[in-house]
Amino acid sequence: MAIGSAQQFAIVIASGASTSAEIDLGRGYSKVIYDPTGVGGSSMFFAAGVASAVGGTYRQVKYPIASGMSAPQTCTVGSAASGSWVDVSAALAGIRFVKIAADATITNGATVELICSDV
Repeated sequence: MAIGSAQQFAIVIASGASTSAEIDLGRGYSKVIYDPTGVGGSSMFFAAGVASAVGGTYRQVKYPIASGMSAPQTCTVGSAASGSWVDVSAALAGIRFVKIAADATITNGATVELICSDV
């Protein structure tokens, strides 16, 4: 769904699962906003496809090593962010194929959103 120049993607994690199906964003974007509302008490993290087509291998997304860090940090959005928009551009910019995973099984299913744009 388009929101002005942005695209909105609804991502579903089924009841009893902890990971969404893969989402094809159509292309990589420079700005990616995540709305974690609806996931309850679970923290969420991202996996990115390393292939150029659907069905590729997925690896957990980590932030690059920055000053003062000893290793890359996992891009995790805690449950306290529910009801907020979270800028995850540093982790997901330019990535086309994405999965979202929870740190626990989702009991009643959940739908979260990514808003992607180049502005």
